[in-house]
Amino acid sequence: MVEPYSLADCLANADALAGEVVDSWGCAFSKDEGDAGMPADLKVLLDAACVYQSAQRDSGLQREQFNRIDAQQVAKENAMRELFCKAWVNYHVGRAETRQ
Repeated sequence: MVEPYSLADCLANADALAGEVVDSWGCAFSKDEGDAGMPADLKVLLDAACVYQSAQRDSGLQREQFNRIDAQQVAKENAMRELFCKAWVNYHVGRAETRQ
C-alpha cells in the first residue's frame, strides 16, 4: 500500500508544499481570519513552513553574496526541510484519520 502522505514525496516537493501552506495562511489572514482560532496542528505546520522558507532565503542570500554556501547552512536548510515535511505528513495523516 502506498502512503498518500509520504515523507519521501514531501521531501521531493518541499518547496512547492511549503509555499502552498504559507499562501493558504496568507489568504485566510487577508480575510481577517488571521491565526486566532487556528487549530494547533495547522499552526505547527505553518510555523515549520515559515522556518523552512527562512532557511532557504538565508541559503540564497549566502549564495548571492559569497557565490557559495557553507556546509553548516546546507545542513540547516536540510534539517528545516525535514522538520517541515514531518509536520506536513503529521498534519495530513491526522486530518485523514479525523475524516474516517
